Amino acid sequence: MISEGAKIWALVPVKRFDQAKQRLSDVLDAQERATLARTMLSDVLHAIADVQELAGIAVITDDGTAAQIARSFSARVLGDPAYGGTNVAVASGMTKLRDAGADAVLVVPGDIPLVRPSDLRACLLARRYAPIVLAPASRDGGTNMLLQDCAANFSPAFGPDSFARHLAMARAARVPVGLVLRARICMDIDRPADALEGVAGNLRE
Repeated sequence: MISEGAKIWALVPVKRFDQAKQRLSDVLDAQERATLARTMLSDVLHAIADVQELAGIAVITDDGTAAQIARSFSARVLGDPAYGGTNVAVASGMTKLRDAGADAVLVVPGDIPLVRPSDLRACLLARRYAPIVLAPASRDGGTNMLLQDCAANFSPAFGPDSFARHLAMARAARVPVGLVLRARICMDIDRPADALEGVAGNLRE
């Protein structure tokens, strides 16, 4: 069993809002997509802020509005001036948090607005038994949450089919993996159907 007293930080990578949710462009214009992204980020940060077991929250972004939202939740803002995609941002954020004394990092996307503190605590619980914890996305084979010990030799590989890639990487490195299967984590908002399903799920809460 892994120590319960570890310092675990949440890390939220955030794209520029003016580039957010391009796959929703058939139903939302640029301003509406930016508004959606801002709202979802606030929802996610609100859930994270209620998890007292976390040592802190960090948001890595080069978007000024995202940085303002992050600070309103007392989150540490990590600059990402040379944005090279999610995996570059996550790797950079993990390195910065490790150098600041973090033992592990919980990567939480900013577009899973139904997530609740209990879902995040489920990941923290799984981490007691494995140095890497994964939660899959409901579609595209992606990864919607990654909890990783800073000492683990493991590079983030988010994107379509990343859940299988992460599992294969952990297997190759002979690193135990914990899995968390929760509907609210699995649901991200990338397509019009996702938005409708998310609204329906919220109404069922």
